[in-house]
This record gives sequence, structure tokens and C-alpha cells, in this order.
Amino acid sequence: MSGIPALESIDDVLRLASGRDDRHVTAVAPPPGALTRLTHAACATQARALSEQLASLGVDRGAVVGLIGPNCIEWLVAKLAILSRGGVPCPIPRWSTAVGCSR
Repeated sequence: MSGIPALESIDDVLRLASGRDDRHVTAVAPPPGALTRLTHAACATQARALSEQLASLGVDRGAVVGLIGPNCIEWLVAKLAILSRGGVPCPIPRWSTAVGCSR
């Protein structure tokens, strides 16, 4: 047994992360080579805040939410927020056009 509690939902992950100020999420983001760091606790806090904003927009269980942008910490926070609402994150390539997305 690793000492990590069973995690059954994204909310469980966010609860566990909330107590982890000693661990960091690190991402490389534009400009090339720039590092962004965020503690697990801060990531969980931001994801919960964004989840509340998504709720106010009507995002609920089963809603498909498009995510477009570079792989960065904000993308991770957004994905966690969508999942915590029960939504389905739909990654959209950054090079997609409006015509391509409308299909």
C-alpha cells in the first residue's frame, strides 16, 4: 500500500492536491523555454474557482467544452475544472480554423 487514498473522482484529486503546498506542477509555456510553476494546492484552488465560473455559464454533467491553447498550466487547470463539473473536455488543435471547428 502506497499510503495514497483511493481516488474515485476529480473532486477527490482536488481535495488531495489542496493539502500539497510542497509539490509543484511545472509546465513549459510560450515564450519557448519559459517555465511556469504552481503548487498542487494552488492548482486545485484555481480549478475550483474556474469550476464555479463554468457552473454559472451552465456547464454541467455531460457538457462538451472545447479547450484550445498551448499545453500549459492554465490548460491543465481548465481541464480539471471541466472534469470536476462532470463536463467532457474536448481538445481543439491550435491550428484549427473556424470552418474546421464547425464541422
